[in-house]
Amino acid sequence: MHHVTQICQAAWEAYEFLQKEAMVFEDLLQVSHWWTPDMTELHDAMKYVQIGDYQLAVDKLEALVVQQLFELAKGNLSGTGESVPCPAHSRLMVFLDLGYKLCMHISKALQTRCAAIKTALK
Repeated sequence: MHHVTQICQAAWEAYEFLQKEAMVFEDLLQVSHWWTPDMTELHDAMKYVQIGDYQLAVDKLEALVVQQLFELAKGNLSGTGESVPCPAHSRLMVFLDLGYKLCMHISKALQTRCAAIKTALK
């Protein structure tokens, strides 16, 4: 029973320490009153945090999409095969002889990126 008393005493001392620290910060930040669940300030702050979380998720998703676009662009890198002008479109280049290994590498990279984007959306 003595061990349990020591644990309770340590927990109480930690609680008192944190209470004192909270009071110091409240004085430092000049907090005059605590928010209650019915106050609009609390709801505004919660919305602000939710918007921040949403924006962070959108930023991560945007980064994944940009990575995906870079992976797609790898499929059109010069030097990966012989290029010839397409007769129908003078600016369109058709890449021949890309190589099986390079195609498989790009395919696997795209699958990985797609899986990451799907996971981020969930």
